Amino acid sequence: MEYLLTGGTVWTGDGFARLEVAVADGRIVSVAPTLDRKGREKIELKDRLLVPGFVDVHVHLREPGFSYKETIRTGTEAAAAGGYTAVMPMPNLNPVPDCLEHLREELAAIGRDAQVRVLPYGAITCGERGEALADLAAMAPYVAGFSDDGRGVQSDDRMREAMREAKRLDRPIVAHCEVNDLLRGGCIHDGVWARDHGFPGICSESEWRQIERDLRLVEETGCRYHVCHISTRESVELIRRAKAKGLPVTCETGPHYLVLCDEDLRDEGRFKMNPPIRSRADRDALVAGLLDGTIDCIATDHAPHSAEEKAKGLRGSAMGVVGLETAFPILYTYLVEPGLVPLETVLDRLIVRPRRIFGLPGGRIAPGEPADLTVLNLRSPHTVDPETFRSKGRATPFAGMHVSASVDKTFCAGELVWDRDERVAEVSMTLLAKRPLTADVWELTFAGDTSAIARPGQFVNIAVEGCFLRRPISVCAWCDGQLTLICRAQGAGTRALCDAAPGTAFDMLVGLGNGYDVAKATEKTVLVGGGVGVPPLYALAEALCRRGAPPTVALGFNTAADCFYEEEFQALGCRVLVSTVDGSRGEKGFVTALVEKTDCDYAFCCGPEPMLQAVYNLPQLQGGQFSFEERMGCGFGACMGCTCRTKYGSKRICKDGPVLEKEEIVW
Repeated sequence: MEYLLTGGTVWTGDGFARLEVAVADGRIVSVAPTLDRKGREKIELKDRLLVPGFVDVHVHLREPGFSYKETIRTGTEAAAAGGYTAVMPMPNLNPVPDCLEHLREELAAIGRDAQVRVLPYGAITCGERGEALADLAAMAPYVAGFSDDGRGVQSDDRMREAMREAKRLDRPIVAHCEVNDLLRGGCIHDGVWARDHGFPGICSESEWRQIERDLRLVEETGCRYHVCHISTRESVELIRRAKAKGLPVTCETGPHYLVLCDEDLRDEGRFKMNPPIRSRADRDALVAGLLDGTIDCIATDHAPHSAEEKAKGLRGSAMGVVGLETAFPILYTYLVEPGLVPLETVLDRLIVRPRRIFGLPGGRIAPGEPADLTVLNLRSPHTVDPETFRSKGRATPFAGMHVSASVDKTFCAGELVWDRDERVAEVSMTLLAKRPLTADVWELTFAGDTSAIARPGQFVNIAVEGCFLRRPISVCAWCDGQLTLICRAQGAGTRALCDAAPGTAFDMLVGLGNGYDVAKATEKTVLVGGGVGVPPLYALAEALCRRGAPPTVALGFNTAADCFYEEEFQALGCRVLVSTVDGSRGEKGFVTALVEKTDCDYAFCCGPEPMLQAVYNLPQLQGGQFSFEERMGCGFGACMGCTCRTKYGSKRICKDGPVLEKEEIVW
């Protein structure tokens, strides 16, 4: 397919320019201010930034051996969603790729399932045990380099032997640096926070001492040497001096080390990784190393684990956090926007230097280059919500943090592998069961593909034969392959839907709109719904209860006969408050009065606009998210262009979503 990327700004490597980019057969064919559109499909970038695809030189895809944590498919889907077109997975697998036979199992999975380019590492030693050297020569044609990541090679002689062989094979040693004798059972940085909270610490020397040893061996052997995830100021200075000597040394650090410090820690597994987040002084030294060129790459060390493995606090949880889907938004929001690091520096460390170090093609938007491209939206405020990740892993120290940028599209070899704007799926679903909730409200359960649904509060649109369903319907609950909707029969289309017999198949558009950002939840959260605004709050309540933060639920109806789902919310463990206009159930009056009587400071709301505006104006609320159902007006296959007004301009309901942050709304 030949297409034209137009309407955006292109990062040329030397600056930013308004250019059009033509792509055909997986490569860039033309770049110019204006290009011929004839015979090319046009892709409108809408003033977004087009850059070469990101490269992550340090990830864990967990396959083979640990597919319950991650797979090649889920890991590379996460990479695409993060703007990465190439990733390099570490060899701590089962079997460990320490010989060609073991490596072939990983290569087969990559060839079968990878959504982006994957260049694996081979192990330095057999089984990553630090003893006998792995079969480096047999693996060399198929790997990016050699690493025993997760373990430092303790023996000086073994590392010297590995470096000599890697030098002969023209492959880098990619070193996890850690002196085992200095770990002493630590779980976080050995700093003030650890001492104040009674945690055993991991000293900085455990990292920099082995870097110091390895640099002596590099000087002796001449081997290309890349240091993984540096975290200490001493490490930065050692590498700075080695580069000044002209040694073939490069290094990486991660977004969490550049943005966070140990003052940000909580006793939660999502803050536990190796090396640990260190002191403010260490963080500042890393930023300085990024600015002066000492640090060559920003790598995520994406390391997914199961929820159970990360649910045991700082002491008991497994080491590692996920990062592919948060890296650029976090770096842009917390380094670029405050003026700490230029955008060009961040792009260089994500795009250019990783390719240069490992000899990868691309990194420029120019004719003949691979069409590995990423589209960035620098005006896309949202919060980090792990529930929306493509990765199986959910543990991130950035959960709930506000970010102002997103990755909107990713192309790998010219193919669109991620599109944030187009997550809607057209599917067929079969009605499994139905039950009446009130005289005119029905609960409908369907079976079918639910993969496009990512958040509570999203919508589906349904084609009903012979009718026109004017408005989408809120998702009440869903799991893999099953969907629950609650529908009020108030017109010919909705009546036909509610009258349908189980076994009836319907065409649906699934995943409309953005849905609620669950990561914004605090412990004092109230869910506020009126009438048919109640259904999307149920899935939201389920998500909050899973996070250990059951909300208060305030429901408003006209009469007792109109009430539904009160018992279902109670069964989740929520405190439920009900009001009716006529006083026939719960308190007499409007739902706003219920919210005023709680001590909640954050609200999730869904319902008619007058109710939403009344809740919005409550002075006790410090924040909230509001779903404007009454502003919806689209039909399946007949877009009416519905928008709502925000401080960022108009947002299109079915794509940008009906859910707005309190601070975004323009009434």
